[in-house]
Amino acid sequence: MHSAASTTEFTTQYIHRRNSYLKQTGCLQGEFDRLIGSVAVAHGLTLVTHNTRHFTDRIGIGLEDWVQKYEDGQ
Repeated sequence: MHSAASTTEFTTQYIHRRNSYLKQTGCLQGEFDRLIGSVAVAHGLTLVTHNTRHFTDRIGIGLEDWVQKYEDGQ
């Protein structure tokens, strides 16, 4: 298991690499969307959001849209 310090450093490094990539490709997202998505990818988490379009380009992210699942069930 990683310590909190090494986990934070790993996440920070991932965020910086991702921000650089997004700037190079012209894909700009909100700062908090980048942070949230980077944390999810860095830790292997599934992100639950109705705003999936901001995250679909993120390689390695698991997304779930519970609102859409609910609406599809109606």
